[in-house]
Amino acid sequence: MPNYIDFLLVYGAQEEDRELRFAGFRTRTTLVDPNPGYVVPGIRRSGLQHEMCYNLKAVSLKEPNPKEPFQRKWKIRQSAVYHRFDLETGSALWIVGDPREAVKGVIGEVLPEGVVPKDFRFGTVAECFVSSLDTHLTLAQWAADEWRSHIQSLEATIDDMTRPALLMDSTDKYQPIVQPRAMTRVQECEEKVNETVMVMESNIKILTSLRTSYQTLVEDPDFPNTPIDPYRTAVKRFTTSIDQFIDDLQTQVTRAKALLKIAEERKAIVIQQLQIQSAHQQEMLAKNMMGFSERGQKEAITMRIITIITLLYLPPTFVSTFFSTDVIKYQDNGEDKVHFSKNAMNSFLYVTFPLWAITIVVAVLYYRLENRRLDKAARQKRLEDGYALPEHTV
Repeated sequence: MPNYIDFLLVYGAQEEDRELRFAGFRTRTTLVDPNPGYVVPGIRRSGLQHEMCYNLKAVSLKEPNPKEPFQRKWKIRQSAVYHRFDLETGSALWIVGDPREAVKGVIGEVLPEGVVPKDFRFGTVAECFVSSLDTHLTLAQWAADEWRSHIQSLEATIDDMTRPALLMDSTDKYQPIVQPRAMTRVQECEEKVNETVMVMESNIKILTSLRTSYQTLVEDPDFPNTPIDPYRTAVKRFTTSIDQFIDDLQTQVTRAKALLKIAEERKAIVIQQLQIQSAHQQEMLAKNMMGFSERGQKEAITMRIITIITLLYLPPTFVSTFFSTDVIKYQDNGEDKVHFSKNAMNSFLYVTFPLWAITIVVAVLYYRLENRRLDKAARQKRLEDGYALPEHTV
């Protein structure tokens, strides 16, 4: 069928599995007046045929972890199936598109190469018809398995990420902190649950179409094979088995939708607790800033006191230092006299004034160099941030 090309195109090179959203079932049946091009007796083609193509999806472990069965990474796989059954000769053609060969392994366990198992018979057209139905059931079982474990893994992940938020107690100093990453992880799990629901519902629709296709086939008045009862009995058994797989998938869909509501509620709780936690941290930061402010005020008062004391002692210190030089001498040799040395005074001034000038020049140069360095660093920071201000504005 040309439609089968559409099912194979999902295996193109892609960064993401967007084609998981693609699902379909196509069928074409010829019961009378076959196209001459379809009649090839050499390869047992009578032209009276029932053919179909569809795709099914299953979930499997990507990274098995035996120690933590519910903390595993799962991957959704899909297969594109084409089947044609010749209603007159009983010959069947199967084409399965499966890059990972997962379906090949499943079918190989049921119908291995070599000796045909006893469960599969190909002696008559009716037996070939039953074998084709059994192969469909094998694919349906592959598409219905493991969803329960996958949903359990998602439940465990959501529970682990949101438990600190559910048990949060502001009075308990040993309470675990709610990590901001929890919100994004819950969002990721919520998207995976939505994807899981979509895939399982698509499998349900395809299995329903597959069941309806065979029911319509055996009820068609132009059905060429007689007696018809073995075919109807086989389809009835096939329908019962397909209904069981559909019921299992529907149960998991219901469970996944309930988990989706839980994830939404848990995400709201995590957001609320993160806001509370952030407000608490801001409150603690404000208290610390108040403490720093009070400490700074106390240090400022202490510096004022030290400054006042320094100003009080600075003049006496200068006077005592000056009078300890040879400029003025007090001699107590029986005469209470004070001797002033003009040369000592000149020497004191010759040394003091240059030192004052050098000190002032060095201080001014150092101040200007620091200002230029700070301005250059600020401009570089603005350039790194993506914007720059002009150095001179008018």
